[in-house]
Amino acid sequence: MRGILPPGGVGRAYGGNLLLMDVVGAQVVLGRDRMVDEVDVTLRPGVAVDDATRAIDAALASTPGLEAVAPARRSEQIERYLRSYRTLLSGISGLALLAAIFVAGSAVGTSVAARRREIGLLRCVGAVHGHVRRLVLGEAITLGAVGASVGVPLGMALGRLLLRSVSQSAELVFSMKMLTAGLAVSPATLGLGVASGLTAALIAGWLPARDALRVGPLAAVRRGDPPPAERRWPAPGTLALALAATVAGLAGEIWLDSPWSGNVAAVAADFALVILFMRRAEVVTALLVPVRPRLGIAGQLAVDRLIRIPDQLALAAGVLALGLGLMLMSGTLARSFEQSVLDFIRHQVRADLVVASAATTGWIEAPIEESLTDRLLAVPGVGRVERLRLAEQEYEGSRISVDSLDDGAFAPERASDFTFAAGDPATALAAVRTGSAALVSRNFARHFHVRVGDTPTIRTPAGPFSPRVVGVVVDYVSPRGSIVLSRATYQRWWNDHAVNRFHVTLAPGADAEVVRRAIAGGVGAVEGLKVLTQRELYAYHQDAVGRAFRFTRALEVLPLIVAGLGLAEALIAVSLDRRREFALLRAAGATRGQIARSVVGEAAGVGFLGLAGGLVMGAALAVLWVRITFAYQLGWDVDLHVSIASLPAAAVAAFLVSIPAGVLPARWIARLPVVEALREG
Repeated sequence: MRGILPPGGVGRAYGGNLLLMDVVGAQVVLGRDRMVDEVDVTLRPGVAVDDATRAIDAALASTPGLEAVAPARRSEQIERYLRSYRTLLSGISGLALLAAIFVAGSAVGTSVAARRREIGLLRCVGAVHGHVRRLVLGEAITLGAVGASVGVPLGMALGRLLLRSVSQSAELVFSMKMLTAGLAVSPATLGLGVASGLTAALIAGWLPARDALRVGPLAAVRRGDPPPAERRWPAPGTLALALAATVAGLAGEIWLDSPWSGNVAAVAADFALVILFMRRAEVVTALLVPVRPRLGIAGQLAVDRLIRIPDQLALAAGVLALGLGLMLMSGTLARSFEQSVLDFIRHQVRADLVVASAATTGWIEAPIEESLTDRLLAVPGVGRVERLRLAEQEYEGSRISVDSLDDGAFAPERASDFTFAAGDPATALAAVRTGSAALVSRNFARHFHVRVGDTPTIRTPAGPFSPRVVGVVVDYVSPRGSIVLSRATYQRWWNDHAVNRFHVTLAPGADAEVVRRAIAGGVGAVEGLKVLTQRELYAYHQDAVGRAFRFTRALEVLPLIVAGLGLAEALIAVSLDRRREFALLRAAGATRGQIARSVVGEAAGVGFLGLAGGLVMGAALAVLWVRITFAYQLGWDVDLHVSIASLPAAAVAAFLVSIPAGVLPARWIARLPVVEALREG
């Protein structure tokens, strides 16, 4: 041991689990004599990078699988991947912030409702509209400052908890290895968090401030409940504006390749869904009318109130529906990615055993020597071995995958191994076997605007290669797309004889477990290989997807917590307007328990409304995120698979959030002094 690296720089690689050795010493210790992974080239002064790249590529033309890539360009490609991923996470976070805006608006609105007489007194002593507006907005900004001061440290703590899960997600989605396990928080990020909190609070306080301006001096002397307000929210034209923003954002995402336009579209769509829900909430509450006679006095009071649902409760139900919708969307997104990948593997992997390196990048195994084919065929019980090569290739400034399979994979009887989105399967597979044609993945066709019949030109070690595209297929190897070739064609142009996976088919009558142990204990032990059955391969990918989307569980819970706080605020705000009504009920013989149960019943009714709205919002958001946002921001064209398991979880969450949110307001309302409330009338 000669020294210990500092925690920064190269010392951060692999989370600090790093040994740094002289290359010759490492080759001897690891048994990799004369083998290296990368050669760094420094140019002489005056030599252009492009000229040197072309010269090196020409020199490497006879060497399999090598290419010259400028470090800046490769870093730029990786940064592009990570930037799109950060943008996706920012979009999901923006949805939670939208829910917080609604809740903060409800809190400030509650404060305004409780202080109508105070505001009226201020108007009596000469306060003008500007004073009242600044008073309410100042309160909102103070609320935002408190929220930001608490939220920023909590966000950093949550980031530390989710760092590994998010890293695993990026590794899987982009098939790359993350070399750092440290949380990097820049001053700009902290400033953005504080600014987001203050801006959200300012937006939330605008509508309550407008309501406060309508409070006149007579409110200081008028007693009793305030006159019922006209439905103020949503304002006319708000829904149309939100829908227009959604359409504009989607257009920018699709046609201009702008991820942030997609985030704008997602937030605007959520806003539009909440508004639409509020306008149709009374239609949903009508479903409670048939069960009203069987609910008792407390339940009947709750249903009567919900049938004429006030704005505050409609907004709280909308926020709860949004939280549940995000929960269903997240589950469907994970399920769609998982099921799409597993369906692809089920079609592509018909073998009994899969043999590959134990070292992986993302979910793609490291390449190994083709010569292992003969050693696998020599194992008793092995009938056939097919080889699969998944190689990276630069194409039009992006890193794509070139998938090559043995000619047998393109035989007519293997047409069901491929899921075609375009092209005739029989004709396409026959053309690929000839070596002049290729298949492309759906995301390749979308990214590079390629159709059947086109001839994209690929720069290979042997020169430009322009295969004719004969089919568009489902493929989940690369987020930027894949080109599928026969192995003979790939070796002719790339001179690369490496293999990522061997698909082993057993001889008739052979026992899979016996053959597996023979491979694992023989060539597998010598070369460091893993041997998986089909079931284990599916489980491996299923576990990888589960780990990749684990961090979304936290993003599901946060909006639901916000929704619960908003519902409690809304119940208190509504109850302030109903003090005299509750007092009359108490005077007529209603017990405190009945009053409390009626409030909890209202909360449960809001939970029912939120669940109904959440199912609709979840379906709409799932289509938006799976079909458009996930495809255009991360590159994957996945099929929509509804997460059935999320439905009962959403139902339980709806009432676990709503009923506890109603308990505290119920206890407070039940203890209101009857005589004082009646005297105010």
